Amino acid sequence: MSDIQSEELGRRRFQIRKEKAVEEACERIRRARKEVWESLSSEDRDALRAILGDTWTRTDNTQWASYAFSALSEKDIEIIIGLGKQALKMTKSPDVIAKTLDDILGRSR
Repeated sequence: MSDIQSEELGRRRFQIRKEKAVEEACERIRRARKEVWESLSSEDRDALRAILGDTWTRTDNTQWASYAFSALSEKDIEIIIGLGKQALKMTKSPDVIAKTLDDILGRSR
């Protein structure tokens, strides 16, 4: 296998692991806060997935595993979605967003 194919395979594996982690987190949120989840627009869900994916890439596996997504409050979910929208629009520093999100997710442990 060439180096290029090997690199592409590694990137694809990383992407698949990230997508799986994000979907599992969203599923935990959906199960715990069904009424909130059902009220979210597709834009809100996309923003949530985007910010969770970005967070997954910035955190180590132990830290990610410690987050209790099912313990997030409705207010926490709203804030996280807002952060996701800011991240997508690049209206706030990624470091500030990451710190705020870690504070929220850290409280949910």
